[in-house]
Amino acid sequence: MPSYCAYIRVHPDDEYNRRYHDEEYGFPLADDNLLFERLVLEINQAGLSWLLILKKQPAFQRAFEGFDVARVAAYDGADVARLLADASIIRNRLSQAAMDDFVEESAQRLFRVYNGIWQDHSAVEDFSSALEIF
Repeated sequence: MPSYCAYIRVHPDDEYNRRYHDEEYGFPLADDNLLFERLVLEINQAGLSWLLILKKQPAFQRAFEGFDVARVAAYDGADVARLLADASIIRNRLSQAAMDDFVEESAQRLFRVYNGIWQDHSAVEDFSSALEIF
């Protein structure tokens, strides 16, 4: 499929954005883990170039265990410390605070939502439905 983004036409050697625009950008996400991956990447992109995030995407995939929602929802303080010590992913102060809040404070809530046990709402079937509640 040819790239449809003007940026790619002007920067034909940018393999990271070309792949992203050809295979990911603008395509609906139905897989919970892919949706979660996009959320984590967006949180960490704040103030940085998307190209940097794309270059670090494999490192994020390794650090977050393939963005398995159920596994990350069960992360504890040791996992947060591991993420914050991982030099291969983004670790600026704002991203660290966002990820610390997300992982440490929201993990149990995310785990309940993901498993369809939401205290104030009817049960949800998947992560994307759970995001609508957040």
